[in-house]
Amino acid sequence: MNTIAPGVPSLDHEVRIPYVLGCAFMTLICFPALVGLPGGMSIANVIMFAGFPFWFAATVKRKALVLDRTAKFGVGIVMSCLAFLLVWAFVSVLDSSMPDRAGRTLVTLISGFAIFFLVVGTVTRKRLYTFVDVLCLTLAFTCLISFAAYFEPTLGSMIFYGTDRAYGFFKHPNQFAIPISTLLPVATAGLLGQQGRRVIWATCLGALLLGLILTGSKTNLLISSGTLVVICFSYPAIVYTGPQRLFMMALSALATCALLIVNFVLLQAFNPRALRLFQKLASDDEELQSLVARSELWRLSLENFQNDPIFGQGAGHPLNPFYAGKAVTHSHNVLLDYLRTLGAPGFAVLSVMILTVFCLSISSIRLAFSAHGASNRDRILCIGLAMAPLAYVAANLSSDSMGPSTSPFFWTVLFLGLAARLLMRKE
Repeated sequence: MNTIAPGVPSLDHEVRIPYVLGCAFMTLICFPALVGLPGGMSIANVIMFAGFPFWFAATVKRKALVLDRTAKFGVGIVMSCLAFLLVWAFVSVLDSSMPDRAGRTLVTLISGFAIFFLVVGTVTRKRLYTFVDVLCLTLAFTCLISFAAYFEPTLGSMIFYGTDRAYGFFKHPNQFAIPISTLLPVATAGLLGQQGRRVIWATCLGALLLGLILTGSKTNLLISSGTLVVICFSYPAIVYTGPQRLFMMALSALATCALLIVNFVLLQAFNPRALRLFQKLASDDEELQSLVARSELWRLSLENFQNDPIFGQGAGHPLNPFYAGKAVTHSHNVLLDYLRTLGAPGFAVLSVMILTVFCLSISSIRLAFSAHGASNRDRILCIGLAMAPLAYVAANLSSDSMGPSTSPFFWTVLFLGLAARLLMRKE
């Protein structure tokens, strides 16, 4: 049965165009800076706005949401928060000195609505796995291109911009690292759960890990290490029982360590310069400098909030100080960025939304562990998709502040994860 759950119509033929647009969108979000468009727009943004009415119409035609009761309740809170933030963002720019910068926040919020309709309007059991394939394999492809760019000067100028950190096809190495750390638990679940394509998923996971190292992002590497351990220990806990479970957990621990060592050896063999860079980034002096810079940005964000605690500086308003010769456009912390730009109301509503996402993810993980009637493949994917939004939020507490280039990954894994809850029903 291709429908995701009994009572939820598949509508394969009726929603083919929205489905194709969705696959194109999920492919193009991996290349946000490949082609520059007016106003900082990406091709993925264009596809999103073009697909919005199709995805909405598909949702209306389907009539039944591909969500269980808990997910519906949580989505109600998330969408209400999004609606408030969208209205408040428009209100905040009425007195802003830079209203043209509001696009950063508005596109992020609108993409939440668009991707919600994309998922609930088109997803089926088969398409859920197809969407996961498109996201993970496309991003892994960009990681392989980034590795190849070390050896090809023309490609290297597109990927590294004269630095030793890979940008991929994003505007900053940290923006490249955030989607990688977000999708790593999903790719790990794909490797463990999909029996027939282990080579493909092993290659995908290896490429993502290599890409993450090339970005030089310490925070995302730590986050990814944590999610990798959770997924690797969750799989034997689901599949095995008794002494065999303990043995497989120990084996998973060894496999996780071996995977990290293999990446270290490969990087040392193929590009010692990148390894030296990463060691430098991990040094105490570099870490101290990074912490000092972040703390200064956070202090300035709080000062700006105190100047206008209700409406803030306005949606998307840059922080303005210069760091490393470049203007800082956001606070490098999503909570402080919304506190500074949308005031206390924006901060409070965003906090409620993030807390709701956290509760939904924990609920999905618990559901997957208790769903003994579901297939192991579906259960481990549900856990991977539940871990992904948590990884994204954690990364945005010290970096991108949910910018329009990375937020589509957050909304996509969030809503796909909620749809995957229906796979936990008995076959």
